Amino acid sequence: MNAIVILAILWVARLIVIFPLLTCAIKANTKENKGKFPVPLKIMSFHISLAFLLHVCMAALFFLHINYMFFIHLYIVEEFILDMLFYQDILKAIPHGKDKPQKHPMFLIAIAAFVVFAIINALFITDIYHFPVYTFVIQSIVMIACTGGYYYYRAFYDTECISTYEAPAYRLYKGPVFWMNMGKLIYFIFALPLFILYHVAVEAGQKDMSMLIWSVQNISLIALHIFMGIGFLVFTADRRKVMDVQGRYEKKHNNFNRNRYKQKDLSYMDLLKNFPQFFEKFKNLNPDLIPASYTFEEYKKDFNALLRSQYIAQTPEMLAFLKESPSTLKNFKQENPDLFNDADKA
Repeated sequence: MNAIVILAILWVARLIVIFPLLTCAIKANTKENKGKFPVPLKIMSFHISLAFLLHVCMAALFFLHINYMFFIHLYIVEEFILDMLFYQDILKAIPHGKDKPQKHPMFLIAIAAFVVFAIINALFITDIYHFPVYTFVIQSIVMIACTGGYYYYRAFYDTECISTYEAPAYRLYKGPVFWMNMGKLIYFIFALPLFILYHVAVEAGQKDMSMLIWSVQNISLIALHIFMGIGFLVFTADRRKVMDVQGRYEKKHNNFNRNRYKQKDLSYMDLLKNFPQFFEKFKNLNPDLIPASYTFEEYKKDFNALLRSQYIAQTPEMLAFLKESPSTLKNFKQENPDLFNDADKA
């Protein structure tokens, strides 16, 4: 790998943070998403903004030929803190017998311990003019555990969240988090061994090999920010557009119910009559079938009129429907006493 390619990879790695920054800004300010970022995405958007500012500072000092390792110390600490807050929010625990998830305190303990160690390392071990080797190694190990833990506990293809309390936010963030977590996993799994090999090569005086290894590490950094950008790109605050496994299932289920409604399936229409919340949900999902002005009371009247006409005509569908559900027959008699004599009413 020649010097020009190595230099090109280096600058792409430094500038690629612009991609997630732009996608985050665009997605956060679209009409349907404005003010609706779930907490994990807010944390990552803040991280990306700080990362961009730190990269700008490092680039400026690079051109001024001033040592910028101090900003790398800050970058690692900033990234670790926000990553821990990110995983604290998406890896919640649920106390026994409760539904509301709670944030695990171990992430805050990890932040406090890491910050204390980073300060000690910067002042007494590595100093601020050299790369913070030990803090980066610790960060990588912790992050590999967190990224792997997310896949173990909160697999992307799960159709259920850990609690009903969390369901609305989970539906929105699990798609973007899948991509962000994948980027972090790829980066830290490759970065940790590559970083060790890099220092071995440096100690052995293998300059060309060390530059090659660092370029591969930069490629993994590029991948990280590309996946972060994709994570922001796939976000939508409109739950009807969330096409994960659960979203596709619900779309298929709604299409099935649409056909039942169009075909005047008496069992399904009776279900809508008995559960107003189901009627309202179906109406909201299908404005082309049921106008917004159409009320639940109007639906009940129309459905009863349909039942009356089919009962008078003695259609096989109506007779089978009443035979299968004694409670429905009882309600129908109460609502339409004129259709039954005293013996039938009993």
